[in-house]
Amino acid sequence: DSPLTWSGIRAVIAWLSLNFTFNFFNKWLFPQFHFPAWILLNNNLFSFVAGFVLIYVVRATTLDWSAARRHWIWLLTLASLHGFDLLLENTSLETVSLALNQIVKSTVPFFSIIFAKFFEKKHVVLSQFLCTVFIVVGAVLTAYRNPEFELVGFLCACGSALLASLKTLFSALLMERAQFSALALTFYTALPSALVLLPVFLMNELSAF
Repeated sequence: DSPLTWSGIRAVIAWLSLNFTFNFFNKWLFPQFHFPAWILLNNNLFSFVAGFVLIYVVRATTLDWSAARRHWIWLLTLASLHGFDLLLENTSLETVSLALNQIVKSTVPFFSIIFAKFFEKKHVVLSQFLCTVFIVVGAVLTAYRNPEFELVGFLCACGSALLASLKTLFSALLMERAQFSALALTFYTALPSALVLLPVFLMNELSAF
């Protein structure tokens, strides 16, 4: 495992802050605008444009298109996981509270450890695994007979947690084996992720748009 560094701590804090802001804004928006796929489609298109500017104008990183072609199935899978992860999360936020949604999403480390064990053959530290088990138990107890519980929203949050774990695994594998930077990986998957969400928007949201 990589040692803990200040840059890593800052990255985690930044991710947590952005994730909270993103979900809080979505929860505020959905009662007025019931189009989660449309929101995410535009989010991914913006990520593609922003990534293009950062890569080709700012020169923040370089792209290895030969490596991208060799790993195109992995990239497409990651893009699909990313799109449907956020779609399920946003769908969940339409029916359950942000607090309950995030409690369910806190189970992501449990699934991540399981997937890392089976797909990457990583050694599982017992103390870490037990901590994630306690998190899952706490999430179940919190959701049980919760007045804000709604089955569809709860199942969507669970599905989002599962896909988020797989997304983390695929991202780590691609960054390790293909040597993609985080920015390059975001750029490669942004447009395919938007295209994956387009049929969902056309079938479920366009008529009411």
